[in-house]
Amino acid sequence: MKTYLQACNKTAPCFTCSPIAALSESHYTRRNSVYGVKVSRFVTLKDVSRIVYLQFVLMAIAAFITFLLVDKQAGLSVFLGALACWVPTFLFARLVFADGYSARVFLTLFVVGEALRLFLSATLFVLVVKYLPVRVLPVFAGFAGTLFAFWLASLFLLIKKKG
Repeated sequence: MKTYLQACNKTAPCFTCSPIAALSESHYTRRNSVYGVKVSRFVTLKDVSRIVYLQFVLMAIAAFITFLLVDKQAGLSVFLGALACWVPTFLFARLVFADGYSARVFLTLFVVGEALRLFLSATLFVLVVKYLPVRVLPVFAGFAGTLFAFWLASLFLLIKKKG
């Protein structure tokens, strides 16, 4: 009698082979293809955590510098704008890049997580501008700066991994 490992010819169980496999620890072993295309785990949760941490540090520095150079309200505005971008990114990173997903589940979580991140970012931005005593330009600068920090840190990670 063939086991589900032999039936699907994979090194670890998957959802399609056995419902019991979804409950076992070996379910967390990754697949190496999505719809027949070979993929590898290029970015890990540790890498994404570094990017998100760097984002937070840069946003705090930018808010502090704005606080010192301009005034308290501008510094708070920059911080809240940056927070409106950072919180959804942090939640996205924790959801999508947690260890243990197969490639198909990872792809699905990535798409859904990105849509939720965009929606939450826009909602937080509007709430900050509409209901808090902030200046719009510094809020936008903090938001854009945090988003730029994410792209820049991602680019550095890509260059480091390839080099």
